[in-house]
Amino acid sequence: WFFIIVFLSRGLFLQWKKDEHRDDGDPGWVRGNLRRMFRFGAWAFGINLTAAPFGFGPMRLVVAHNLPVADVATFGFAQNLSEFVRKMMPTTLGSTMVRPLIVANYSVSSSFDKAVKLANLVLRFNTSLVMIPIGVMLIAGEALLDLATADKYGSAAPITVGFLVVLMVGGLRQV
Repeated sequence: WFFIIVFLSRGLFLQWKKDEHRDDGDPGWVRGNLRRMFRFGAWAFGINLTAAPFGFGPMRLVVAHNLPVADVATFGFAQNLSEFVRKMMPTTLGSTMVRPLIVANYSVSSSFDKAVKLANLVLRFNTSLVMIPIGVMLIAGEALLDLATADKYGSAAPITVGFLVVLMVGGLRQV
């Protein structure tokens, strides 16, 4: 391990040494913006920490440990259904197109307000589309799931609604 660390450190140092732009810019910029960079990093780290326990892996462990087998099956059905919806959400499907569009728009106009408006438009569109299955599940979810699953998983409707709400809020992280 020691030799690997020394080898990688030497390589990084040599790359840094031969970078012709390493002395460009204002070295005082970091000192002036250190508090802002730390605050941004702390918030980003906090957001990632809050999202970790709500992933499906940790939820599966908790559910499998605390619930009977029939309820674990209901949870698994609701989880798979919400995972399908997550993959089909506009922010998931369109993120590869929307992010470059926002960045290109910002680099041309240098207007952060315009970039924020475009991101808000995408988020509103996403929220509107996710609200449709939430509304359907609230009104007739149990009957629809019973019909679709031959009366096996109708009781998964409230769990599915909860997952969809979490997905809707999670869509805020994707743009």
